[in-house]
Amino acid sequence: MKLLGFFAFLFMLSFPNYSSPVSMGATLIMLSASMVMIMAVSASWWYSYILFLVYIGGLLVLFMYVCMISSNFSFSSSEDMAILVIASALLSYFISVKPMYKSFSGGKLFNVALELVTNSTLWLFCGVVLFLLISLLVVVRCLGISSISIS
Repeated sequence: MKLLGFFAFLFMLSFPNYSSPVSMGATLIMLSASMVMIMAVSASWWYSYILFLVYIGGLLVLFMYVCMISSNFSFSSSEDMAILVIASALLSYFISVKPMYKSFSGGKLFNVALELVTNSTLWLFCGVVLFLLISLLVVVRCLGISSISIS
């Protein structure tokens, strides 16, 4: 479960660094697959399967549309940015709440706050919100609306 969350976080961190539609589409597909796997482990498997089919259907339509618009766009990648994304994802993976919880003498208030943060539905909600936000940013960036700039 923690490894799936790590991969989802890695895909979310690497997404803004891509500029070609092919890399953005592949990252969105991998991000949706990792989010669906997390949902399949924490919630029911049939709901995550249906959600995955809906995500992939929408992403394929979006991907076809973007590839038709920008067919001559060159694919480029940066090794420095990939190293930075992997390093920041590893840093966030090693900094977690559990070691801090064990080293604390702790009180009742800290335990209540820890239960609130580690609630699986809260993480599921935050993941879906982040996924929808990233999808919105991709649509805005791909459509090239001049009044909204993402840099």
